[in-house]
Amino acid sequence: MIGFASEFGRRICKLRVAANLSQQELADRIGICRSALSKYELAERHPTAGRIRQIADALGVPVGVLFGDCAPPSMPSYEVHNAD
Repeated sequence: MIGFASEFGRRICKLRVAANLSQQELADRIGICRSALSKYELAERHPTAGRIRQIADALGVPVGVLFGDCAPPSMPSYEVHNAD
């Protein structure tokens, strides 16, 4: 079973790629360095609640999408995988 942090990071990565953003571009939008974003995506570091909101806003999705609660409105085929 994949852990929550790994799934969370994968969702950020998948949404970033779907939005046609590089790690650097997303990092710039939320005011962090690229390596910090990389660590979020690899589940080596965990963002604060405020940073999670910034990531969701920068990707144009509700926060719940990052947690796997719902599919992004603009990507109906996006598969949500909960780590139950």
